[in-house]
Amino acid sequence: MVFPAQYGLRRPGCLKPSPSSPTLFLYLQSCRYRNPGEYIHVFPLDGPKLRFGYYPHLAPKGEGSEWRSIRQAQAGGKSYRHMAPFTIKVLTYNIHKGFDIYNRQFVLHLIREQLQAVNVDVVFLQEIHGRHERHENRVDGWPTVSQFEYLADQVWTHYAYGRNAIYNAGHHGNAILSKYPFEKWQNINVSPWRRASRSLLHGVIQDPQSGRRLDVICVHLGLIGLERSRQFRILGKYIDENIGVDAPLVLAGDFNDWSGRLGRRLETDLALQEAFQVSHGHYARTYPAHWPLLQMDRIYFRGLQLSDCKCFGGPPWKRLSDHAPLYAQFEL
Repeated sequence: MVFPAQYGLRRPGCLKPSPSSPTLFLYLQSCRYRNPGEYIHVFPLDGPKLRFGYYPHLAPKGEGSEWRSIRQAQAGGKSYRHMAPFTIKVLTYNIHKGFDIYNRQFVLHLIREQLQAVNVDVVFLQEIHGRHERHENRVDGWPTVSQFEYLADQVWTHYAYGRNAIYNAGHHGNAILSKYPFEKWQNINVSPWRRASRSLLHGVIQDPQSGRRLDVICVHLGLIGLERSRQFRILGKYIDENIGVDAPLVLAGDFNDWSGRLGRRLETDLALQEAFQVSHGHYARTYPAHWPLLQMDRIYFRGLQLSDCKCFGGPPWKRLSDHAPLYAQFEL
């Protein structure tokens, strides 16, 4: 197989299976922009075309920041090899609309305390109220602002909210809280039913100092397998059409994927890795929080190097919601 000269190859490369997934790598025998003997992730497309990806987490340890995509090199794009690594901490949490696991006590103030104690850079939230008129009048401690504004407080000064379940009393959906400004964001409703809270909330955040950008997607997928399959197709198409293959990406939320089938498709079709599986060898059990049995919540990523991942399953988290939160730290 011979690859075009514009990709920087002076001699043919060869395709080899990935050691960790059935997707393919291009093994470089000679290349202007990378060292011989390294691998580049490739995606087969229709016909003889190939699409190249940028995956620093696949580089040898300590060398992730030295890798540079062929596409960037060819276009004279910006290289970050001389910059210090950009560390970003994220957490995903289904907050059960601010009520405890038994739906008896309103604990949003306790959730805010714990989120501030963890002090991550980006928070992915599911089942969060934008407004609820009856609760505003009946529930003690209900905030005078929306739940996502209340949780953001003065810590996460940038936030995005997508309402999906809309009813007479109000609405709820997903939110992303960020310490970094959003370059843009949009909400894509993937619900087949009006009252179901299923969406893809996509934002692009940017570090003002280094200029580095990160695509973040917060999801809450359906309970029914056929529904999730439909939403997966929408998700895959959206990522292909709106996010570059070499763009760093974090996809997190409540996937309702207790069988693991969707996870395997995300890893093979979209070349994503799941943070807890990479660090612990299996998906985290996050539901129900007081006795976690099901692997519902995930943090998928590509284009970043994972440095830490954990599930907060102990007290006080297990009393605050029906889901346990999932935490990960990356370097970009």
